Amino acid sequence: MLCLGAWGAQASDMDRVSAADPSEDSRTRYYRDWLASVEHLMLDVEYEAFLRLAGDGQRELFLRRFWQARSDQPEGWRNRARERWRRHTEEARRQFGGLESDRARAILLAGKPDQVMALRGCAGRARALEIWSFSPWQLETPEDAAAGFRLLFFLDEEASPPAFRQWSPEDGLGILLRGAPRPAVEDEGAGEGSGGVGRMLATLGAKNCFDFDPQQALIVESALRHALGPAALFHRIRPPIPDPAWLDELAADIEGGAIPALDGSLQLELQGNLNGRAVVKGEVMIPADRIARSPGDHLFDRLVVAGDVWSKGLLVDDFRIEHHLAGNRPQSGAVGLELYRVLAPGNYTFSVRVEDAEGFGIARAVRELVIPELATGGDGRERADVGRVEAGGELARLTARSVAVQTAFPSIELLLSAGSELGGPVVGRTDLRAVTTGGVAAVELLLDSEVVARIEQPPFATRVDFGRLPRRRSLAAVAWDDSGREVARDELVVNGGPHRFAVRLVEPVASAGGPAAGWRARAVVEVPDLRKLERVELFLDETLLATLHQPPFLHPLPAVERRDATFVRAVATLDNGDVREDLVLLTAAGEVDEIDVRAVELYTSVVDPNDRFITGLRPSAFEVFEDGRAQELTRFSAVDRLPIHVALLLDVSGSMAERLEIATASALRFFETVLDPARDRAALLTFNHAVRLRVPFTNDIERLRYGVLDLAAWQATRLYDGVIHASHYFGGIEGKRALVLLSDGEDMGSRFLFKQVLETALRAGVAVYPIAVDLVDPLTRRRLRQLAKETGGSFFSVDRVAQLDEIYRRLEAELRSQYLLVYQAAERRSDRFRTVEVRVAGDLEARTIRGYFP
Repeated sequence: MLCLGAWGAQASDMDRVSAADPSEDSRTRYYRDWLASVEHLMLDVEYEAFLRLAGDGQRELFLRRFWQARSDQPEGWRNRARERWRRHTEEARRQFGGLESDRARAILLAGKPDQVMALRGCAGRARALEIWSFSPWQLETPEDAAAGFRLLFFLDEEASPPAFRQWSPEDGLGILLRGAPRPAVEDEGAGEGSGGVGRMLATLGAKNCFDFDPQQALIVESALRHALGPAALFHRIRPPIPDPAWLDELAADIEGGAIPALDGSLQLELQGNLNGRAVVKGEVMIPADRIARSPGDHLFDRLVVAGDVWSKGLLVDDFRIEHHLAGNRPQSGAVGLELYRVLAPGNYTFSVRVEDAEGFGIARAVRELVIPELATGGDGRERADVGRVEAGGELARLTARSVAVQTAFPSIELLLSAGSELGGPVVGRTDLRAVTTGGVAAVELLLDSEVVARIEQPPFATRVDFGRLPRRRSLAAVAWDDSGREVARDELVVNGGPHRFAVRLVEPVASAGGPAAGWRARAVVEVPDLRKLERVELFLDETLLATLHQPPFLHPLPAVERRDATFVRAVATLDNGDVREDLVLLTAAGEVDEIDVRAVELYTSVVDPNDRFITGLRPSAFEVFEDGRAQELTRFSAVDRLPIHVALLLDVSGSMAERLEIATASALRFFETVLDPARDRAALLTFNHAVRLRVPFTNDIERLRYGVLDLAAWQATRLYDGVIHASHYFGGIEGKRALVLLSDGEDMGSRFLFKQVLETALRAGVAVYPIAVDLVDPLTRRRLRQLAKETGGSFFSVDRVAQLDEIYRRLEAELRSQYLLVYQAAERRSDRFRTVEVRVAGDLEARTIRGYFP
């Protein structure tokens, strides 16, 4: 029986875990490493309770309850405390090779810093320094406070080996100097009002120790005055203390019997290759008499398979799969529960648990797995093969003949070249590669439904020209077997934007026929930036088969004849409740026509002859025409009640140097004035010779305020590139999208032309509002005015940045005074540009987009 005792004091020096013993086995080493990684989270009473546990079963139960006690969502599968610990642990080990150093411990507590400033120091005077800056929204614990903070590390060259130590103001400034420090610096400490900080900066500057600009000098001064030491950081960042009652519950469960182990119940095998990683199929066999009824004597209809995958003492994967068994109650034999994971070559330990719908543990199993490296052909290219383990457990190469035996399922995955990321615009000639398994004889690659290549032997790779304009394009790879039958398909949307949310079923293939046994469903999900995927549900007709929370979203389908099933459906749900789904018909006798229904949204401003915005109009006041044909409105709303996404694209090229300070201050007032945090979102992008996303879409004014700090004006004015990238960033955003462009110069050196900028903005459905500051170039003025008019925005011109506040007020009035007109687009196959016109009665003028690309 565990005894709680009194609450112990939290150790701050992380010295409770003993050093590694070379003779200890892998599981002992894993538990020792885990204790070291959670030292900042664990109370003494928890540590002592863990040491009293006997056997892996009790320890595994402790680990699970440990994270449950720290979860802010006790009823959900996601444990953010555990996710945060995993990210921080991986980052600390990646950067510093372990968890023992001061910098690694800082990452365990606070995570990766937003900015690191490294100062090399100088011989005989100053030590090398690192200043870590943490922004307020970056921190994830509930008690982060409103402001960010900084940490200061100095290189301790007297240590063996030399190492960076975290500095605290209590250490004094003298410790940051080499050799005999000056008394004026040594005797005076850091902190508010300290004169020692100023004298130290002046001394180091005079000795040319540090070469930093005035802005960097402010960062150094702030760190010397306000940096958090180890104790202050710990007390500021440490998550809330959990209720110790969980240890009592754990003790009761252990007394009642831990989850029984089922030796040999977990089988693992390699089934294929996806992009250099092995597809691992697992199956847990559970005796029927263990799951017929839960402790509450309820019929079971769901079993949960949850597990962790470990490698070299590090958690590399965790998963939760809910098998919905539709109320079946097998009376004898066993129930097989399958799982799929995708892992790189290496040595792994699978720890798997099975629970019923009440959360009661049914069985657990632990299994070791070795995934060999992939074989390569004589040409040096990596084959789509998987490895296997020969006698003795040594890594082996798998021959092409053996591949056909182990890769039972045909599959295909379409990959862009490493230099092309779906998160950014893809243009020009780009390499494509299709990775296949399971008897694929040929691959066809399609761009926007047109075949661009057919490849009949590996490697299935080619190069496709996406054109000079970053348009949204659809890619598909179709796999064929020797008999000419389609056996697998994969699809990608290129230039869909970082906010696109979609799910697609790549298996099974619609109406492909084939055997009823051994088929499966596989879904691929595109998750928008700043969102998390909550779950993917897989259905056969209306029967829910499985709920999966992590990729791969792969699940076997029951052995029924395809003629007895109508469709397979995948439903993806985000953490904010947004839902997308995809459906594959299985019984269609011939080709199925897909009807693409498009609702056209027109955000429209109405002004009188004095250019005043008119509100309060009814739908009957508007007439809408597409290509000259009248359209019937299906929806009508006032925009003042709808959410708005607005991005500010700020020119930070060299010509803005004298205007930047006032421009950024005015930009903050714009965010504070226009943004309604309850419904609106704003983003900040900057451009000079490059385009940079400073703040993603957010409703946090403080985050936007932080984003305009430390901006510097320099380099060229690539205006058109900035508009192209900003328009692409809106991809996937629904509703009103407004791009506010603030610049003072003509374009210099952009890779895109103005006509491409105009088409990209129209395709993205973004209304552009250029604000020209003291812009004298007549061609640039005409183009910006045209860009605003054709996208449904407005053009503004000011002689000096002090007039920006008035412009922003005008812009806010326009954004809040618009109407949303929606009509059903005429059904036509052509993707040519369609013109749009909105008319209003009397002497009023309606302003909206000139047209759109379907």
